[in-house]
Formats: sequence, C-alpha cells, structure tokens
Amino acid sequence: MKNIKILLVIYFIGSANMGFAHKYQYPVKPGTREWSKLLSTEEMINVCQLPESTLKSISTNDLLVSCLEYPLLLQYTASNSPYEGVISITNIFNGFNELLNRFDYPVVLVDYYKKANVTETNDNPNMGAFAFNFLALELLIGDERVINKLDVYTQKQVIDIILDKYGQKKELDEYFGFYGR
Repeated sequence: MKNIKILLVIYFIGSANMGFAHKYQYPVKPGTREWSKLLSTEEMINVCQLPESTLKSISTNDLLVSCLEYPLLLQYTASNSPYEGVISITNIFNGFNELLNRFDYPVVLVDYYKKANVTETNDNPNMGAFAFNFLALELLIGDERVINKLDVYTQKQVIDIILDKYGQKKELDEYFGFYGR
C-alpha cells in the first residue's frame, strides 16, 4: 500500500505539466511516401523505434500515448490471439520496453484508461481503428506485468472501470462487435 501511495504522489506531481503534450511524433507513418519505400516488416519496426534520448526524457504519460499511437500497434490483430499479439508488440517496440520498466506505468495506464472515452466512436470517422486501439488499451490493462504491480484495492477499481466501459461498449455494439465483449 505504501508503494502505491508513493507512485500516486509522484504521478500527480509529474502530471502537473500534462497540459502540454510532448508525445513522440513518428517521422515515418503508414500512408506516407517514406513508408511505402520500406520493403520489410523489419524495416518498419526499425524506423518506428524511439530515439534513446526520447526514451529517457519523455514523461510516462506521453510515452504511453506515444505507444498507443505506435504505427504498427494494430498488427496485434494479425495474431491468432489478440492478447498474444499485443504482448508480442510490447516485446519488439522499444517504447513499450521502456514503458513497462517505469515504476509509475501501472498507475498512469489505469488513469488513462479511466479517462478514455468509449463514446468517442460517435464522432470518429475511423471507428474501426478506434475500436481496435481501445481493445489494445484494454489488453495492456490486463497484462500481468501491470496487474501484478497494483495493490488489491486498485485491482478492484480496475475491474469496476472495465465493467463500466464494457457497459458503454455494449451500447455501441455496431462499432465494437465481437471485440467489445
């Protein structure tokens, strides 16, 4: 319990500057001319790695947002198991490697998920990608590397948040469908 209190204090002190987003801007993205010149998945993975200086200087919140905007994140859907697909991506992308090693990551992730707006699909022109990205966020919440770092009280809170989001997604079944359940 003492550890989670320390994490919360550090997180809230660090989040005082969150009004200014400093997420990483990927220089090469799908749909660009530069991206179309990449000939292999390995080249795509390499061009999307975060610079070492960014990994060390970016806040945990901005790193999380940068990871959720990772250009190859949706590749998890090519796996037989979405969970295993997300875990695979966390193992090959250096942004996730850094994120998972930060002591405040679980608290930042839970707070981000708590604030995530499921109903954003109503105004989102790319609702399919939004739904898959939302599922990736939920799969990260369910990762044992996150859950095991939370105290029992926070784990119960996460379950309540997940149930609330599930109810919201049920209302939007046309967007979330199978992946919303």
